[in-house]
Amino acid sequence: MRLALRSLFFLAVITLISAISAWPQATTGSIYGQILDPSSAVVAGANVSARNQSTGVSYPGASDGVGNYAVYGLPPGVYDVTVEKEGFETASIKSVRIVIDQKQLINFALKLGAVSTIETVTAAPTLLQTESSETGEVIQSHDILNLPLEGRTFYDLTRLTAGVTAGSGNTNSFNFSVNGQREYSNSVQIDGIESTTNRTQDITATPSVDAVEEFKVSTSGYSAEFGRSAGGEVSIQTKGGHQRLAWRCL
Repeated sequence: MRLALRSLFFLAVITLISAISAWPQATTGSIYGQILDPSSAVVAGANVSARNQSTGVSYPGASDGVGNYAVYGLPPGVYDVTVEKEGFETASIKSVRIVIDQKQLINFALKLGAVSTIETVTAAPTLLQTESSETGEVIQSHDILNLPLEGRTFYDLTRLTAGVTAGSGNTNSFNFSVNGQREYSNSVQIDGIESTTNRTQDITATPSVDAVEEFKVSTSGYSAEFGRSAGGEVSIQTKGGHQRLAWRCL
């Protein structure tokens, strides 16, 4: 009996470690850039904070010796970004939209003054993905809710992306061809865990259309972490905030 309990304990630990190591990274975005002073000299050691307007959670960062900073692991949402450094006024930019796997560049030029003085930056960052060669489309919540969906299958909107067409087969539910690749080469991940059938690589679970916040369809130039994908990569963000799904179309 004791041996059986010990075996179950070790099995639970191994399962937990595997689940943690498989936690997805592709659905989170990042904000980074450089911080300068009025003379265009770099500002090292500045504290950066990105606060999610919906959840109130703040994500920290700091500038290094050459003034560069980065804030990683940002779930899709709208953020207020703040920079603080002793001897300078606090700089803040409001309502920065971060979509799935976005890398948003924001540079700051601090003014001399007290930290308690807050300067709100009114220039909004570009919504274009300028920091990578990736091509594709993000289908946001208002598209999912307002566009007609026959059968309430949100992934039908995948065809709004250039290079995506209906597949020629009729076996898979996710019957789409990306850049001419076969629909049978799909790899599905749910919360970072593989969720595809063994024979046809079809979807084994489909979230409700009401549970999906947005999803991203990448057709080329995406990160090497999707190296198995010969066609496209689809990442889905649910409205739960911390729950994230990623589908990859090979």
